[in-house]
Amino acid sequence: KQINTFIHEDLATIADFCTSPAVPCTSSGSLLSCHNSSHDVSVTDCFAKAGTRPPYCHYQKKDSIRPICVGCKNGAPVHLDS
Repeated sequence: KQINTFIHEDLATIADFCTSPAVPCTSSGSLLSCHNSSHDVSVTDCFAKAGTRPPYCHYQKKDSIRPICVGCKNGAPVHLDS
């Protein structure tokens, strides 16, 4: 996978985002209900370094604090949309 994102919040907090007003999903189509976070969250994005291939992948990480958008199904977060 070219990009892996890790959200540094507890699951209950992320699940609470599923109760915010729905917004259009940008990457998951219409299969999910997408919701913006109510506050900025700490995330780590890991980008695959050029020339590496599974199972020997190497990544460069970038930490940030930003809003996220989660895709929810039946009130539970199942996808990071942005």
